[in-house]
Amino acid sequence: DGALADANKAIELDSKNYYAWNNRGCIKNKLRDFKGAIEDFNQSISLNADYAPAYLNRGIANENLNNTELACKDWNLAASKGLSAAHTFVDSDCK
Repeated sequence: DGALADANKAIELDSKNYYAWNNRGCIKNKLRDFKGAIEDFNQSISLNADYAPAYLNRGIANENLNNTELACKDWNLAASKGLSAAHTFVDSDCK
């Protein structure tokens, strides 16, 4: 709860902080609010379309919703933007 409150405050202070949106999405994902997490990752991506971690994390949230097709699309985007960790997801889940 404290982490979510902190993320909310960070976004309140600077709504254009794509790191904060991504971080709050990660918190929501851990809280199993996958749709809310995806909304936050979407906002992060809309603020910085080159921020690869938001694609990776949105892929994880989509996988948690059993939407493998969208997850693989996001992981491939993250990999194409240079995030080497994304290759692990692509290689293991996107065959």
